[in-house]
Amino acid sequence: MHWSKYLIVIVGVGFVLITIKNVLSVFSLWSGPKTKFEVLRDPGTLGIYDPSVEFDTHDRGVLAYSSVSQDPQSPYPTVGVNVSVEGAKAGRWFFNHTVFESKIDSYYDQFGTGQELPGVWRYEMPSIIYVPEDVGHEWKIFSYRYFWSDDINLARQSGVIVYRDTGDISTGQWSKEKWLFSANKYNPPAPYNSVVSLHINTLDESLSRVAAYSDPAAFYKDKTIYMTLAAYERNITDPDRIVMIASSDFGKTWRYVGDVFNASQLSQYGKYKKMVGGQIFEKDGREFFTIALGGEAQEFSGSFIFEFGDITKAHLKTNDLGYPKLIKHYGLQREISELSALGGGQADYHEKSKAGFVMSLMLRSEEKKPFILEGRGHEFLEE
Repeated sequence: MHWSKYLIVIVGVGFVLITIKNVLSVFSLWSGPKTKFEVLRDPGTLGIYDPSVEFDTHDRGVLAYSSVSQDPQSPYPTVGVNVSVEGAKAGRWFFNHTVFESKIDSYYDQFGTGQELPGVWRYEMPSIIYVPEDVGHEWKIFSYRYFWSDDINLARQSGVIVYRDTGDISTGQWSKEKWLFSANKYNPPAPYNSVVSLHINTLDESLSRVAAYSDPAAFYKDKTIYMTLAAYERNITDPDRIVMIASSDFGKTWRYVGDVFNASQLSQYGKYKKMVGGQIFEKDGREFFTIALGGEAQEFSGSFIFEFGDITKAHLKTNDLGYPKLIKHYGLQREISELSALGGGQADYHEKSKAGFVMSLMLRSEEKKPFILEGRGHEFLEE
């Protein structure tokens, strides 16, 4: 009889310990370690964010990212795109060169004030891919270019997706900047519009009301370049949906694939009302998509990872309710007192990178370099 009591107690304690172990295991899986991810000798005085990681066939790692600086000649920070090359010892990254340089300039606001406005040309949200079959143009980089003068409408009006390529990334010798995509013939206005290669809205009738695009996220697989873009239709501040286009001839021609995600789905994952950023990546032969979601409490609240069911059709895997199935949410993991209202979450991942998943954060402005990257490791898939 006494042994029965002891046995019950032992079983009970064992059950509790197993439960605690499982809870800690889940917590570890969903929070994960955080380590500061640095690009040594980057010239950005305010820091770096918007990572895009790629490796070539020789396992050489390359990181494209936004670098932020405060120029004393302008009230607005400059934002350009730099490239870092992984050192011989994996995990150490070094600034190599600037691909898209931010510049102080002026812009004629013909649809608004009708005046020449001072500001800066910025490049953000880079996405870099390696295409070994396109000899001499293997490295391809895309970015969102816009004019900033403290006016989001002007930024969308002037915004274009730009492109450059190179056969040898270590030289810093890229092709001339190409204004690749904009929404329509009014975006950007003349004379800038004349140099845009493709108005995306012409690819499909369902895109006809889109006013602007941003956030290019490129991915190469099976001789096809896939790209997602944030599309602004009813709301010029926040995108209404994320669309996918694709090219099977190294970017010479493009076709519309479909919608990957839309704003009406945001509430399924919490009190979120907006989305930004995005990268497509691969792990264990499976394709994933990561975006940052945000709401009223914080502009953006970390990275949200979804898996493609069929990337060739822009389809994400869905849950029992028919919504994109959330694989993981990487939270910001910092005290609220450390973070700016912007928060963070723009991120990318590569299997060959020691840091694994790399995510952007913005700390409070009193920090010397408020824009930072953090590495979160490799373990985010369900076992």
